[in-house]
Amino acid sequence: MNLEIRPIKPEEHAEFNRLACLSFAAPFVINMPPEWTLCGFVDGKMATTYSSCPMTMQFNGSGISIAGITAVTTM
Repeated sequence: MNLEIRPIKPEEHAEFNRLACLSFAAPFVINMPPEWTLCGFVDGKMATTYSSCPMTMQFNGSGISIAGITAVTTM
């Protein structure tokens, strides 16, 4: 078994969305830039999905950078 963890490539967007829709049992499209994703591939096949988007949260009157997490799935 070969495990690889990396962001998706642009041509893997469709598979990313397919897995997310299967896991959440709802049709939707997540159109995140590939660099905002991180997926697990087993023997070259996408098995997990994860996406985060940069956000700012107010804390004691100052903005701090955080990540908004979405599309976390495991087949």
